Amino acid sequence: MRNKQLFTAAAALALLCSGSLARAADPVVIDYTLSGNTYNYTIENVSLANPITLVDIYFPSMSDPDALNYSSIKALATLPAGWVEGATVPPSAPDLGGYVEFTATGSGIAAGSSLGGFGATFTYTGSATLGSQYFELDDPITYAYITSDQTVLAKATVPDQCTWLSYLIAALPLGAMRLRAWRATRKNV
Repeated sequence: MRNKQLFTAAAALALLCSGSLARAADPVVIDYTLSGNTYNYTIENVSLANPITLVDIYFPSMSDPDALNYSSIKALATLPAGWVEGATVPPSAPDLGGYVEFTATGSGIAAGSSLGGFGATFTYTGSATLGSQYFELDDPITYAYITSDQTVLAKATVPDQCTWLSYLIAALPLGAMRLRAWRATRKNV
C-alpha cells in the first residue's frame, strides 16, 4: 500500500513539474524583464554545442500594426564584458520591424552557461501591451541561421509549485515516523 502511495505522489510531482521542465528542451532561453521603456535580458545557452556569439532580438515586424510605434531602439550603454552592440535597426518598410543585435568580442556563452546584463531601450507610442519578443541566433561570420524562439518573461524568485510539492513529499515520511513514534509511546502508557 505504501509503495502505491509513494508512486502516486511521485507521479503527481512529475505531472506538475512537466511544465517547468519543458523549458529545458529549448537549446537557448532568453529571459526578459520590462521596466518602462527598457527590456533587460539574460541569455542562457542550454544545449547548443557552439557558444552563442551573435543574438538579434526583434521588435515587431511590419505585419504588426504596432511596428511603426517603436523608435530610438538602442542597446544599453553598458553591456556585459566581451559583448558589443552589433547593429540597431529602426522599424522600416516593407517587412522589417526594428531589432537590436548583440555580438561577442570573445568566446561567447558556452553550453550550460548564462549571462545577464543585456538590454535595449526604446521609445514606444503604441497602446498594445508589450511582452515577449522574437529572437534569432546567427553565425557571426557567415550570418547563417542557427536557431530562433521567443523571449520568456523572467520568473520571480518565489519557488514554483514543484518546489513546494517536493518539500511536502519529503516531509511526509518524517511526519509519518513521528506519528508512529508518538502512537508507540501512547500504547506503553
